Amino acid sequence: MSSDQVQLHEIQEVVALKKFIAHFRVDCIFDVGANVGQYGRLLRDKVGYTGMILSFEPFPEAFAELSKNASSDPAWAVFDFALSEKSGPTRFNVVSSSQMNSIEEPTTEETDAVTAYNTKFGEIQIQAVRLDEIFTPFREQIGFSRPLLKLDTQGHDLKVCAGMTDLTAFAGIQTEIAFKRAYKDTPDFRQSIDYFEERGFEMCAIFPNNQGHFPHLVEQDLLLFNPAFLPAVAEQIS
Repeated sequence: MSSDQVQLHEIQEVVALKKFIAHFRVDCIFDVGANVGQYGRLLRDKVGYTGMILSFEPFPEAFAELSKNASSDPAWAVFDFALSEKSGPTRFNVVSSSQMNSIEEPTTEETDAVTAYNTKFGEIQIQAVRLDEIFTPFREQIGFSRPLLKLDTQGHDLKVCAGMTDLTAFAGIQTEIAFKRAYKDTPDFRQSIDYFEERGFEMCAIFPNNQGHFPHLVEQDLLLFNPAFLPAVAEQIS
């Protein structure tokens, strides 16, 4: 299968992102929890997004692969630190699959569907930074005005958001929502939806973020928009 061929579980995400990026004229995407660059490649190869991507991945082995994947793309910058609610050295849980590494502690209390992927076997120390600390410098350097925040931090998404004083600087947010929690003391889908709606965002789409764990519904991705960034009626007509 070629890298630009859309897989079945990706269809809804690709369609939603194509529409969203065009409608809201997204000009920069913060890719938080980038792993080896799967989302960046999806944006380039399947969504057709050509704008700036800022990818953040604190796990050294995944970051090395991410760096290779982004090395030939001048509009794709990568950074080897995490984003969180506070800055400083942070414990990071290393599990069976690097895609499920997390600052949060893994658990099988609600589901064992992902045990093969999130079984913990170690810890490392990483550096965490608040989103507030980097947002304005990046905006001044790059000149974006309609960014999208994409979160894939395995139960830590809302804590990433807590590191930003005003989330409404983003035109939209794509975040994981948990129907069965795989990490201790993390929000479920109801709490996540409430969190973003309380901050002025509205739901746009819900779609799979992996091939699934039948018959369990473990997680999905939620795409939200900021009504302040909606195009004016005249712009939509033209």
